[in-house]
Amino acid sequence: MARYYSSSNVNSNTSTEQGISGDENKNKMQTQVESVSVSSVSVVRSYSGNAAVNTKNIKSKRSKNHKPKRQREKLRVRDKILMGVFILVSAVFACLAVIYLKRDAEIQSKWDDLKIVSDSGYDKTNKQLSYKNLDDPMDRVIDWDALKAINSDIVAWIYIPDTQIDYPILQEPELVTDGNYYYLHKDMYKSYDYMGCILMPKEPDGCDTLEMHQQIFGHHMMGRQMFGTLDKYKSYDFYAEQPYIYIYYPDRTERWQVWAAMKTTVSDMIYKMPYEYGTDEYKELIDHIEANKLYETSAGTVTNTMKTMTLSTCTGRVGGDNRFTVTNVLNKTKWIDEKSQEKSEQLDYEREQEHMKQNQGDYENGVYYDS
Repeated sequence: MARYYSSSNVNSNTSTEQGISGDENKNKMQTQVESVSVSSVSVVRSYSGNAAVNTKNIKSKRSKNHKPKRQREKLRVRDKILMGVFILVSAVFACLAVIYLKRDAEIQSKWDDLKIVSDSGYDKTNKQLSYKNLDDPMDRVIDWDALKAINSDIVAWIYIPDTQIDYPILQEPELVTDGNYYYLHKDMYKSYDYMGCILMPKEPDGCDTLEMHQQIFGHHMMGRQMFGTLDKYKSYDFYAEQPYIYIYYPDRTERWQVWAAMKTTVSDMIYKMPYEYGTDEYKELIDHIEANKLYETSAGTVTNTMKTMTLSTCTGRVGGDNRFTVTNVLNKTKWIDEKSQEKSEQLDYEREQEHMKQNQGDYENGVYYDS
């Protein structure tokens, strides 16, 4: 049976279907909008949360890495003050160094003038010291009358080639046991001088300096005056170039051969005096020096029947206890008097024979030498 629909019905149905569809679409769109809105809100909330966390982290980092402005300003001021103090202290030390070096040079000129006075062969025309041209320093002649006229305590003169050590030696006027020597801070005119003099301690009464271990002291100056260049003997190479030290007396000249350079302290047994020939105490000293010397030399074996002499100076910080010593053995003596010279030559010969006997193995192996 056939059905017939009127146009009104069709339109009505169509409108109804479209209305339903429209409502559905509208609902879907609302749902989508709501979803988008929720998502947007979530994103915004998420972004806001992250931003808040980032802001908190940034503030935290800033609080750790960046001081408050006032504190930073204090630090800058502190740094400027410290830098100013450093520059000021450096300038003060530099000025003091210049002052001390200038003063040292002025004092040294006084000693240089004394070299001229002591040189009986001084060339006034060319202003040259006669002994500088000598092939053998043993031939140097000292004007003892001129020196004694200045100070009767001048008893000897010490000279070491290729150093600044070229000074008179002054004998201490009194026996000293505490190291507070008279010429420690006085010059040859007995006036105050922080450089002092090269000095020889006074021996106890009844002790013959020709039969003992001698000691000679001198300051180690920043400008290399006095014993300021004695530490050259810390180097074996320098010893090899200059193995001899020369001591001049009014009646003789002595050549000493370097035996032992040694780093030590003020309490070392080397400073205990006196030491006499042939004694066990003297042998103990010799064994002690032999065991502590910095390097081997050509002096051979030293015994307690041999004459020795120690040069001593301070080293390290000012006022410290560290010392540097160079101990030597008598190698040769040249007397002014002919009879004394003959006797000296005989003693030198006997000493050499004894030395050869003591060092027979070294001689046979060609170790010992004497220039």
